[in-house]
Amino acid sequence: MRFSTLNATGLTTAVLLSVTGTTHGQVCFPSKEAQLSFLEGIMIDEFGRSLAVSADVAVVGSPFPRSLGKAFIYRYVDSRWSHEAYLSLFPNQQQGDRFGSAVGVFGDTVVVGAASRDEVGSDTGAVFVFGFDGVRWSEESMLSASDAHEGDHFGEAIFLSDQVMVIGAADYEDDRGIRTGAAYVFRFDGSSWHEEAKFLPLDGVENEQFGVSVAMSGPTILVGAPAPDLGRGSVSAFEWDGVNWKRKADLLASDGSMFDEFGQAVALEGERAIVGAAGDDDRDSASGSAYIFRYDDLSEEWIQDAKLRADDGAIGDRFGAAVAIAGSDVLVGAPAVDEFWVDDIGAAYLFSQRDGDWEQHPKIRSTYRHEGVGFGSTLLLTESYAFIKSAAWGEHRQMSIVDVMKFDCSCLGTRVENFRRGEMARISVVGGTPGASAITVYGIHLGETNLDHYANYCATFGIGFVSRKRIVGSTNRRFDQNGEMHFRVKVPDGPHSRQVFFQSAQEGTCPEQCVSNVVDVRIR
Repeated sequence: MRFSTLNATGLTTAVLLSVTGTTHGQVCFPSKEAQLSFLEGIMIDEFGRSLAVSADVAVVGSPFPRSLGKAFIYRYVDSRWSHEAYLSLFPNQQQGDRFGSAVGVFGDTVVVGAASRDEVGSDTGAVFVFGFDGVRWSEESMLSASDAHEGDHFGEAIFLSDQVMVIGAADYEDDRGIRTGAAYVFRFDGSSWHEEAKFLPLDGVENEQFGVSVAMSGPTILVGAPAPDLGRGSVSAFEWDGVNWKRKADLLASDGSMFDEFGQAVALEGERAIVGAAGDDDRDSASGSAYIFRYDDLSEEWIQDAKLRADDGAIGDRFGAAVAIAGSDVLVGAPAVDEFWVDDIGAAYLFSQRDGDWEQHPKIRSTYRHEGVGFGSTLLLTESYAFIKSAAWGEHRQMSIVDVMKFDCSCLGTRVENFRRGEMARISVVGGTPGASAITVYGIHLGETNLDHYANYCATFGIGFVSRKRIVGSTNRRFDQNGEMHFRVKVPDGPHSRQVFFQSAQEGTCPEQCVSNVVDVRIR
């Protein structure tokens, strides 16, 4: 059995991001730092179906490896994400357990859901707790609902925080009907986990699927239910008062309509939440949307702050199928986006809050151009990394992967679009000082280069040049009032797939350097 952690260099697409803690004017973009994969896996293994990260540990669930399931643990060591272990229920696994359907991690504790395990009855589900002793990971306990029923799928959603865990059982059935759903809270008392509370939908109806998504931050738990009220959906907020869990509010979309699936995905940090509604029809049928809520301390209510949509949203994109939040940034997955005349490649979109408004940045694309990649169907966001489920095509098979992207920040950001032979490519440089001049250069080699006749730029470029002809000068171009510059250049009729590197610098920043990222594109 072999595993892969691949370092990646360069950018196939330059994406401009704002990252928590960056200063005004900084531009940030992801470079693909690693690709997590199970080399013996195939697409139906669903590697990356669930993701969790805590500090330097990441957990990837793969619930369908030959219908048994595994969870893979990676640790950030020596400036790279390296595979550390894989967890399974061997030798006690059962066919169809779906071990890895959900995962959680906090410190030295990992929890893994096996939502179809026949523990009490068929598909009741269970959650397994693993601990790290400094050398190896080992199973410590198994959790199940005190009132487990057949078909509950307990463990389909999990969130772990310090000594509290919330577990979704979206197919829980009671006297109100099938699949009304439930969520359970477990607390660690220092030696073992105990069931502390059970949440039910306020007006539970058949097929509500309460518990399909869960999130937790501090004393607050959110539970998503995408199906009530003919698919309009809702999210319930619960709060710990030091003694008991109390229902605090029900979050609803202000413009909700049938089949929006509001609550299919939910994320929470502090007093801010994001809720996905992948079935929303604002841009066309199932184009999708996501809603930002904040908790207002004065009114003690959750208030809808914004509604996010992809500016290029289209029919069936399912924007909002996955959501994540980190500080003033949110990441939204749209796994059914069609591009390059290929269906369901998928995409991810980052939004940043600036001066009270939510600003969309160019979308993050998969490097693979194949039908059904589903990029963005699962994702996570931290202050430094984005983990995004994707797919790869090897020599003989397709397999699921997880792209790990690191956010790098500089004073400028360069983007190159429509880089096709014989056509006019669009070059954009952002993050500059309004009115200042800038130069953009390109070459076919990496390597530091100082341009003597552009000494007033104080720039050491990361691109090596074969000749001066490789330089595209823009000294007479200036940033507009938004600190942006856009222009077009003719792409030569060169060899297909020729790799070209771009970089920009701002004039008049001596002795400080103000240079952008290096963008790696290929002639198509």
